[in-house]
Amino acid sequence: MRTPATYLITFLMLLFCGYKTVLAQHKIELDRKIQEKVLNGNTGVLLVKTANGVSGIDPKTKDIAWQNETLKKVAMASYQEIPFTPLAIFEGKPLVNSKLLSNTFNAKGVSRLIVNVTNGSILFDSETSGFKAVYNTLLVPSKNAVLVDGLKNKKLMVGLYEYNTGKQLWENDLTDSGFYQTLKGTLFNKEQILMDGAENVLWLKNKHLLKIDLDSGIVEHEQKGVRHIALNRSGDILFVFGDRAALKKLDKETAIMAYDSRTDLPIWDTPIKILGNISGTALDGERIVVITSKGFNVMDLDGKKQWEKSASLPLIKKIVPIENGYLVVQEKFLTRIDTKGKKAWQKPVEISLSAEESPVHVFAKGQNTLYITPSKANVVSTRDGEAQGHEIKLNTSGFLVRNLKLKEHAFGVWYDETLQQFPVYSENDLYIFNINGRHKGEIRYTFDFDKGIPDLDIRDKGYFIHYQNRFYLFDTNGELRYKKEYPSIATSSFFKGAFGVIRRGFGTFTAAVGFAGTQINRTFKSVLVSHNTGFLGNTASGVYGNYESYKNSINAVTEIQGLDFGTKLSSVLKRYKKGQENDMSLVVLVPDEDALSLIQLNIDTGDERIVSRLEKDESDIIVDQIERVTYVFDKNIVKIVMLENH
Repeated sequence: MRTPATYLITFLMLLFCGYKTVLAQHKIELDRKIQEKVLNGNTGVLLVKTANGVSGIDPKTKDIAWQNETLKKVAMASYQEIPFTPLAIFEGKPLVNSKLLSNTFNAKGVSRLIVNVTNGSILFDSETSGFKAVYNTLLVPSKNAVLVDGLKNKKLMVGLYEYNTGKQLWENDLTDSGFYQTLKGTLFNKEQILMDGAENVLWLKNKHLLKIDLDSGIVEHEQKGVRHIALNRSGDILFVFGDRAALKKLDKETAIMAYDSRTDLPIWDTPIKILGNISGTALDGERIVVITSKGFNVMDLDGKKQWEKSASLPLIKKIVPIENGYLVVQEKFLTRIDTKGKKAWQKPVEISLSAEESPVHVFAKGQNTLYITPSKANVVSTRDGEAQGHEIKLNTSGFLVRNLKLKEHAFGVWYDETLQQFPVYSENDLYIFNINGRHKGEIRYTFDFDKGIPDLDIRDKGYFIHYQNRFYLFDTNGELRYKKEYPSIATSSFFKGAFGVIRRGFGTFTAAVGFAGTQINRTFKSVLVSHNTGFLGNTASGVYGNYESYKNSINAVTEIQGLDFGTKLSSVLKRYKKGQENDMSLVVLVPDEDALSLIQLNIDTGDERIVSRLEKDESDIIVDQIERVTYVFDKNIVKIVMLENH
């Protein structure tokens, strides 16, 4: 009997109703034994690595579309996708272990390749461009280029390189500037890289701000003593937060100045002073919310503060705007601040057991406010903070277990926008909370999963929960409609969705690569997917704002189609829409002693039927959940099994 660990698993999305299943097969023979493989979720291209390089198999032609010998040095373990693009990133060890780079960046740097998976072309190779190690690689679609900083010829360089050709557009040696500092192991201030409306790069590092002309690489403006920067939505106003020698108590006060980003001239006559050191900012329409170590304030573009001095609110974790003020999560407490910056509740509400708990969700509607944290949940009155029901304990672990993190707390929250309610998973229990009080948060079902968090899809008929090879459909009241449990063939959940990164938000991949384009930055941060998983992760729990609503359809992201990375993005969007259309059913891979069965499960009804059986030795498999293609790997052979509808 084969063991569960022998299977490489994903899933296949299929249309269910009234189709006849026909299996067609095709084989591809490679010149060497297959070492590694990965399926690109954005395009459906299968990347297969051998000792001779990497080949790309097109999902439409079912044949090799390209081969690239240069890629034989990449490791598939470092593979990362960029959402809504045909681009993939491969990282490797730096060519040198630079103490200078390590001390400057607090990181050793890496080598980096950016590849277009539809044709195998290398858009950027840090080694070919002369970098011994790189830190940032920021795509600039409007220039068809990559903005890079790192170590080159024993110097700390910033440069712009044309992708596809690798041509150097400009380089700037900043080794001896105050921009890079050897910090001798100490932590440096948070780095920020923004692009204003005129496509100038605003780069803040070590409290040193540079404005770099993107066309020439010339440093047009620099300013020291800057703690934080922010732009308005149109990118023509730059807000600079920092120290000023004329101010007293520098460690307790922040000076804010607004500049015309095109001319660098100040817009305000004098800086605006706010108590506390800057910790973050957010935009609220045409106003900017400023969070400091002492509290927060709200300013308009003319520099007028909403209040002169706010209530003392150190360690703010989240701010939610409401009709008559703001709900503020501070440490482990929730309170309401009125329009004058004063506390409106007699006492704050303790909403978590520890100030370190994350994520924290707060949702307000009318007179009700719902809070959900990893340890507690309840509805309170927005007016005075009084509890509207019995508080639900979501984490029953003791103090030592929680604070010493002796046990990982399995916790997940999703948002059903239609019903304005929140399915919550905590330690094998399913809860449903409704901001209108329809559901009080009783346990609706208890699972017997292990340490992981299941996936939950919000569907028209309820909530589809899946973990490993176990599938459950609940109605919107939390009543179980069916459950299907099959022999497990993986140790972790494989039902992640075709665009898992996209469905969870866009904040997670930027450690490796970001976008230095104003348009694409705003688009990616606001794109909301139409397949409503509603999952609320850390991205939805920032210092400001309510939640990611996941309500817009893919048709709303027309801006992305104008951003071309050397190939048309329409194919990516078409594949995504195809995946949305084919979500009526899925194929579950189920092992037995003799074979591997592919069982089609209708998600909304629970009906099932066997659609195919693979041979006993066909144990290394990838299934494309959108194109309805099964890839079976054996030595140097890729067998392609197409499941088509007629």
